[in-house]
Amino acid sequence: MLFLDEMNITERKVCLKAGLSNGLVGKAVRAGRFSKSLRAKLLKAYPQINRYWLATGNGEMLIREQEPAMYSKNENIEALPKIGKDLDDEKVYAELIETYKNEITQLHVALQEAQKQISHLVETVNALVARLPADVPKK
Repeated sequence: MLFLDEMNITERKVCLKAGLSNGLVGKAVRAGRFSKSLRAKLLKAYPQINRYWLATGNGEMLIREQEPAMYSKNENIEALPKIGKDLDDEKVYAELIETYKNEITQLHVALQEAQKQISHLVETVNALVARLPADVPKK
């Protein structure tokens, strides 16, 4: 279990933090299958895990700061394995696509909220500047 070794934590601690039944992670590793629900809980508890790595076993295991969630600096879209006729591969990619669509939606909402906050702050600053005495330089 690479992630456990890398983070120097026990499977039990991972299960507790992710809200999973004790032993579920080990069972999934032994079976070689992580359900969508299990991946979602692990990613929520440990956002530093690379989603692509968790879903496919390929790429960097951990996300380095300031990098996109799916790729390291040395990877690009051409480096993705091609979807074969295996239904599981198609499911993995469909889940990844859905996950990223949801993240884009959440980021869009967060951006709109940030824009509202910026507008409010600009209005506040402008109102404060307007109240400055005439002899105070306004920059």
